[in-house]
Amino acid sequence: MMKTLLVYNTLTGNISERAVENTIKNLSKSNISAETLKTSVVGEAKDRIPEILNSNGIDFVTAMGGDGIINEAVNALAYKDIPLGIIPHGTTNAFAREKGIPLSVKKAIRLFKKENLKTIDLGLINDKQYFLMMCSYGFDVKALSEINLMVKRKLKIIAYILYGIRAFLLHKPVKVVIKLGKFEKYEGYFCIINNVKSYGNPLAKITPHASTEDGFLDVCIFRNSNKFSFLRNVIGIFTTRHIDFDDVIYFQTNNRVKINIKDKKEGIKDNLKIQLDGDVLSSLPIEVKPAKSALKIFLPKG
Repeated sequence: MMKTLLVYNTLTGNISERAVENTIKNLSKSNISAETLKTSVVGEAKDRIPEILNSNGIDFVTAMGGDGIINEAVNALAYKDIPLGIIPHGTTNAFAREKGIPLSVKKAIRLFKKENLKTIDLGLINDKQYFLMMCSYGFDVKALSEINLMVKRKLKIIAYILYGIRAFLLHKPVKVVIKLGKFEKYEGYFCIINNVKSYGNPLAKITPHASTEDGFLDVCIFRNSNKFSFLRNVIGIFTTRHIDFDDVIYFQTNNRVKINIKDKKEGIKDNLKIQLDGDVLSSLPIEVKPAKSALKIFLPKG
C-alpha cells in the first residue's frame, strides 16, 4: 500500500472535513493510505511538507484544493524524488483543466499510478520561488489583489470576471522593461511568463506554443496601454490571433528574463506587484528562469 500526505487549506480552499473524509475513503479504495496536513495560513504548507516528508515514509504528496495550495506543494517538492498528485477543489482549477486532470475526486485518484508519472519543468523567480503555471504583471494583479474571499467562494469564476472588468476599467498602467540576456530589451504594460498554454481558462491560450516539458518559458507582452488595443488583444487570445498583432510580442526562451519598472517615479505600490499561479505573492523587480525537469507529478497520458 502506498502512503500519501494529503494537504489542504481550510481558509482559502473552502474544503469541509466531510470532503476530506470522503477523499481519504476514496484513496483507501485505491490502496492508498493518507496522512493529512491541514493548513489555514498561506505559505504554511510549503514550510511544513518537507518536515513531514523527512520522518513519515510518504510516497507522494496530494494537494487537494486550488492552484494556490498546489503552488505551495510545488515549492516544497521541486527537485525532490517525491511526486505530486492533484485533487482539484478550487475556484478555477486552471492547471487541472489545462492538463486534463479530472475534477471528480474518484477519477483524479485513479491517476496516482506509476504509469502516469511524468517529470515536468517549472519557472523560478529570483532563484527562490517556483511557479507551476505562470507569473504576470499588469491589470490582472490589481484584480487578484482586490478580490474578496467571500465573494470568490459564492460566485466562483464569476467573481474573477467581475473583478477583472473592474480592474480593467480602473487600472492605471505603468510601463515595465523586460530584458532577455544582455542585449534584448522590450517594453510593455502587461507581461506574462508562462509554463503552460492558457491563462486561467483552457480556451484562453495566451502562449499557444508553451509546454511543461520543453525546457523553455513562453513570454507574451502587450506593448500598448490603450484600452481598446488591450481589449482587442484579450479577445485575440481566444483565437490565438493575438501573437500576430503589431503591439504584441511573443517568444520562447531558456534564458533569464528580468522585469522592472521603467520609470521608478511612476512606482505606484499596486503596480509594482506580480501574480504567481493566481496569487499576488511577489513584487518587481524580478528575474525569472526555467527550472528544467524540476517536478515529478501524476498526469493523464497524452
